[in-house]
Amino acid sequence: MDAERAPDARSQEPDLPPEEPPEESPQETAPGEDSGTPDGPAPGGEEDAEPSIRERTEQSERRRRFRREGLPQLWADISGKGGNANVSGGDQTINQFYDGSGPAPRPVSVLPPARVRDVERYTVCTSSSTRLAARLARDPVVLLRGRPETGRASAAYRALLDWSAPVRGPEDTPLGMLRTEEGLTAGDLSEAKGFVFDAGDFNPGDSSAGDAPRTSAPGSVIDRLQVLAEEAKCRIVILVTEKYERDVLVVEHEPADAMEVFRRWLAADGSPGLWTEHRFGEHLSALPDLLAGHGPARVREYALEIAARLRDGRRSLPEVLGTLRLDPRERLRQEFRRENADETRQCFLISAGVLHGLSEAEISGSALRLAELVREVENDKDRRGPRVWGYLHTWLNRDGLSCHPPAAPGEGHRVLLRQDPTAQILSVAWEEAPVLRGPLYAWLHELTGRPDERIAIRAAQGVAHLAACDFRNVRENFLDGWSKDGAKGKRDLVKYTLEAAALNPALAPLVHELLDAWSTGNLSKRTTATVVYGSEIGVRAVSRALEVFRRTILLSPAAGQSTGNWPLHLTVTASVAEIYTSTTAERVLAELGAWARSGSPGLRRTAAFAFVWLACLPSSGDPDRPPLTGYRHMPELPELWCNALAWGRLTGSGSAVPEVWRLLGQWAGRPECDPVVDQIFRTTAARHPDLRMPLRFSLRAWHGWELITADRRAALDGLLSRR
Repeated sequence: MDAERAPDARSQEPDLPPEEPPEESPQETAPGEDSGTPDGPAPGGEEDAEPSIRERTEQSERRRRFRREGLPQLWADISGKGGNANVSGGDQTINQFYDGSGPAPRPVSVLPPARVRDVERYTVCTSSSTRLAARLARDPVVLLRGRPETGRASAAYRALLDWSAPVRGPEDTPLGMLRTEEGLTAGDLSEAKGFVFDAGDFNPGDSSAGDAPRTSAPGSVIDRLQVLAEEAKCRIVILVTEKYERDVLVVEHEPADAMEVFRRWLAADGSPGLWTEHRFGEHLSALPDLLAGHGPARVREYALEIAARLRDGRRSLPEVLGTLRLDPRERLRQEFRRENADETRQCFLISAGVLHGLSEAEISGSALRLAELVREVENDKDRRGPRVWGYLHTWLNRDGLSCHPPAAPGEGHRVLLRQDPTAQILSVAWEEAPVLRGPLYAWLHELTGRPDERIAIRAAQGVAHLAACDFRNVRENFLDGWSKDGAKGKRDLVKYTLEAAALNPALAPLVHELLDAWSTGNLSKRTTATVVYGSEIGVRAVSRALEVFRRTILLSPAAGQSTGNWPLHLTVTASVAEIYTSTTAERVLAELGAWARSGSPGLRRTAAFAFVWLACLPSSGDPDRPPLTGYRHMPELPELWCNALAWGRLTGSGSAVPEVWRLLGQWAGRPECDPVVDQIFRTTAARHPDLRMPLRFSLRAWHGWELITADRRAALDGLLSRR
């Protein structure tokens, strides 16, 4: 869409349905007289009672982090790559957030030090990893060829560590994962000494083959990676399948012995004595059958799970091995098929699957509430319910569930899940126990209505599992009602659910079809689409998301008014901030620059709010949330600053007004930002003469606070005097 589209664009789209009346909300107040302070005009209006923009950004970032922590758990057993993900589907050592589809957050990702230590301690050295390490001593880029999910990444990281060991110890050897070569620089590769790149079905004869994000032909990719690796003084191992036909720079992968991997991780769990105590040697015939066909990641899970069950003392080794032979999801099904099953234990499993990572008290209380709802359906309301502590030990007797001590005083014990399909217990319960469906819906509605946002987020993400069973049913019972509800936070529930659902490849088309319908609907539906696109969905479809945001503002009833609709601007602003990542930042800032230059008051106002929001993002050290100062080279920055300063003076937009002036003072005090600040003052002199007086006042204040020198103040004042 044209970024300069006129504010009366509604007349150009006759196919749209009639507008709904705008929701009742406080409007922005007109400004008073200029206070003559460096904070700009005195703020006014009802939004002053709301949190400051810094408080809003901090709250939003906390929600964002918690929300994203729950996403990897959701579909790991479907994709084989998400969650505590393995770069090669069946390898250990990599636990980065990536679901295996869509654009990756950054070209490179550095492993945490603990994962590097795991490579050193527990990865089994094989003949292929030895040959690979020797080859890396000569060549900056080497290819490891073999079947997926056979431990290729583990072997690659072991070889990279062995290659660097003579010079650096494992504690001093950062390793990383290369997600794509597009946009990759030597600077990116300088973050680690060695990288692994899973190239999928990489074949020189087919430039479109493979599932790795790539546009250039494979041969040129290898050549380019060699140049970059030499410049960065690092090494890269490219994982390819048997379909790769060339033999240059190729080492054939030989999988590690699964039994040796099993023994290492059994000892790693602090249980080396279990091997002799439980006479593993007498059951060696059963172990190969259990481990056959599994990569190191699954073998590791088996080792840790067996150790945990044996320490529990309630089952013998043959019994443990017998249950593990079942498919994990099938074991969940059997929980619901057993005769005389403890319904409260089943409810606890469901509650733990939905609220994973929260406190034991919250999970147990929610489990008891679900049990009450089930008894109501069974017309057994008078039956006395169980006591929590009388059953907790029994409830926790489930493979993959564990209760951990508080992370800090006063936080309470937490119930955690190992990476297995327990996270999908909702869909299994829905399929196996139709009588539970009504109580589940009622229970999830109660959880999503709880004031604790963490519970509401996890419950909404749980609804995504029901969507995998019956998307239409979930839309009718949850999504449609939430999208129409004007209460605070209801549209966020739609976002949490659809963001989680979109990570399931089977549900993604249904999610996008629904969003397409909403984004061309009335104001209420467009607003919901705007909220939902402010998520991982929008990061992966950034152009579509920005188009929806722009359309929502342009077609709002108050788009052409000088004051506008503050809640709607805030909604769009929050969504813009959500999709601002290291891979989308330039695209987002370019779009905001177009809004700032447009003739639409609504777009210019939203660009101002969004820019201040991005400038206020807390410094978390998250490489996926880069500071705005990292994009000071972009030509849109000066105009975005001037637009934010000007619209703050025109609208008196609450706490955003003083904040933008404080932020500009911080930039003025940073020498690396001098070119941007210079251009801001030049743009002000040319286009915004009404900002000259407050900027001159600010110069005096910045000099008094020793943010700038006298010479720098004089130079900036001189820029304001130019015509």
